[in-house]
Amino acid sequence: MMTGMTADEYMAKFEMLVGRTGFIEAALEDVFIQGLPQLILFKIYSQTSLASGLDNWKTIIRNLDRLHRGFSKRKQSIHPFQLSITQMQTPADTPTLDTLVPMDIDQSRSRP
Repeated sequence: MMTGMTADEYMAKFEMLVGRTGFIEAALEDVFIQGLPQLILFKIYSQTSLASGLDNWKTIIRNLDRLHRGFSKRKQSIHPFQLSITQMQTPADTPTLDTLVPMDIDQSRSRP
């Protein structure tokens, strides 16, 4: 399966070549799997159960391809949330702490 090729295109090419071979079903399944990209194989082999039979492999590959393409389209249509940050302005009459007033505890002490 070449980059950019859909699962349906890969399967159509595969089916076209199947007629030219005299391979048995098990050999066809092996050839089909060997033609898949590693990323897809990794997704399949990370499942809890592994597909058996060429038809099951085709179904899984078709589903993965459709999910991936659907996600890619969705991802392109979503624009990241953009914040327009306005410059914060500090009001001129912001209250400041009066540091010259002693704390209550300091009022009971005598000053030198």
